Amino acid sequence: MAASIIIMTIILSVFTFHVVLLGIEVVLSLLIPGLKYIADKIGNADLDRESSRYMNYIAITYASQQVMLTATTVFTLSFFPEFLVLAGRILFYPLAFFILAFALRLSLMSAFWYGWGRWPRKLYYGIGATYAFLGVIVVYLDSVLLGFLNYPKGLLQASPLKVDNGQLYLNPTTYPLFFVLVFAAVSVTLSILVFIHSARIKTNTGPVEIQKELVKYYVLVAWGSALLFIPSLLWYLASLAKHSEYKYSNMLGGILIKAQGPNFSWLLLVFLLLLISFVSTLTLDVKRIWKKKADSIESIRNDQLLFYHGPIGAVLFVALFLLNLLSQTPYLVSDPELAKTVTILNVRLSINPYADMLDLYSLTFFVLIPYFIAFMTLLYFFFTGVIGGDKEIKGKRLAGVIE
Repeated sequence: MAASIIIMTIILSVFTFHVVLLGIEVVLSLLIPGLKYIADKIGNADLDRESSRYMNYIAITYASQQVMLTATTVFTLSFFPEFLVLAGRILFYPLAFFILAFALRLSLMSAFWYGWGRWPRKLYYGIGATYAFLGVIVVYLDSVLLGFLNYPKGLLQASPLKVDNGQLYLNPTTYPLFFVLVFAAVSVTLSILVFIHSARIKTNTGPVEIQKELVKYYVLVAWGSALLFIPSLLWYLASLAKHSEYKYSNMLGGILIKAQGPNFSWLLLVFLLLLISFVSTLTLDVKRIWKKKADSIESIRNDQLLFYHGPIGAVLFVALFLLNLLSQTPYLVSDPELAKTVTILNVRLSINPYADMLDLYSLTFFVLIPYFIAFMTLLYFFFTGVIGGDKEIKGKRLAGVIE
């Protein structure tokens, strides 16, 4: 049965990266139409080019989370066929709305990219606003799905199945989780962009004046979002303490209460250290740039802290959702009492017997290696600016794609 726990760990780890990249992609979808509107309003060609560059980052994150991470999650979940069928029946409408929103966003993203500088502004801004709004809806629906995994509110009876579909959207853990995801995504995404723009300023790549202004405001908003993230996280933990005691005890086991299952307090400590580092470094930079007015290009170029926010924030985001998902092990839905009657909620019992073999587990692991290599390659392109940067433009010119 060890293989079942390993497979579940793989599923939850891959799904964690999906959630993280979804948050980053949605924040970018909010940011780009706003920057495009400001650029058109003030007639700033440099800001227009920078916001256009972000469309390349959208492509990276969308491809990573949808093509690789979502496909991998569904593939590994197929090792638990009975749970997959049950979850599909219970969460049919949230999943259907989720898929529909993603399909619409893909169409709108394509239209927004193609219509850049081509279509009438009112039509174009309408497309951008709808694209951004649907991003928020997708995050909410993702929170609904994750909330059900915390606490199966809305499941009235498993056999025969009775579901109150309205209650699925009123899960008490969904709303705090939604705000946790939003504030974490905003703070981390802007911190990553600070990293990218700081690197470009340091190497004198592109229009440094507009990049300096973006760094200045991104740091401030990232800091504000990081501060708002803290009460949202406390709200979420309080909701778990009340409605998902098993999961809550595993998060804090050994610190405040005894863990009812696997003890993940060590991961909580890692997360808290990352959070303290993240908020502290952002606070120092906000004070330096805004209070001490050290916001010249030279001071931005020499500020080494600006290069740490992005990587720390990214690892923080991953650690948070690994903690959130792994703490419900070995249950696919964190409800041990319900799992006594609905045994397929326990991965040890619901895994397909043909999948619960070390040989198949080993094969699955090696099949996933190319996915993770491609994923890490895309992240490298994201952080170094190879895609969307001057290197890419130079390559396109050599290839004859652009003049």
